[in-house]
Amino acid sequence: VDVGSCIACGLCVAACPYDAITLETVSWNGGPKLAAQVDRNLCMSCGICGSVCLSSSISIEGYTDASLSESFVAPKKGANPAPDSAWRGKTLVIACNWCLHSAPDIEYASHPPQGVKVVNVPCAGRVTPAFITTALQRGVDGVLVVGCKEGECHYKQGNALAKGRLLALQNLLDLLGIERERVQLAWLGSLDRGKFPELVNKVVGDVRSLGPVMWGE
Repeated sequence: VDVGSCIACGLCVAACPYDAITLETVSWNGGPKLAAQVDRNLCMSCGICGSVCLSSSISIEGYTDASLSESFVAPKKGANPAPDSAWRGKTLVIACNWCLHSAPDIEYASHPPQGVKVVNVPCAGRVTPAFITTALQRGVDGVLVVGCKEGECHYKQGNALAKGRLLALQNLLDLLGIERERVQLAWLGSLDRGKFPELVNKVVGDVRSLGPVMWGE
């Protein structure tokens, strides 16, 4: 917790699935200040607190708002880009650390095809609508968020949060003139081994059909 920037809004306290966060009076700059504090014995490092923080004051190591936003930029072009007639676009895949259950899925995520970038997060519930809209503004043509199957979330409610946010984001995309199909959410259960490439290829195909993002068109 960055005590200096924390505004003690309490959203992280309400969002934490493990009751690991409380608002406490701490010493700051020679005086008392109310700020979020984390009980390390209860924290499970899901990152959900960071997804609701209004001031980007709380995060788990390696998954700050700044570092994640930077990783969500469009994938770079390969050494041998496809001809214009085979335009595939640029697809960002944000995958929960716990949803890939088989070696082929993990291998595919580690070495995705040209134009696809895979970024791992602790939980789908860490992803915010702002991350996705920023990615679309920075050159991504489509986004796929992959989380654990409903009822199998490693962090109790992260996939439910992701689902609710996607529904809200779709309304925003309508206002921005962006096709809803550019942002998709998919689940992978413990029995869905080897299906990750299929999910990614579907979104790549949808992006190819839609063409480049045209803001406000």
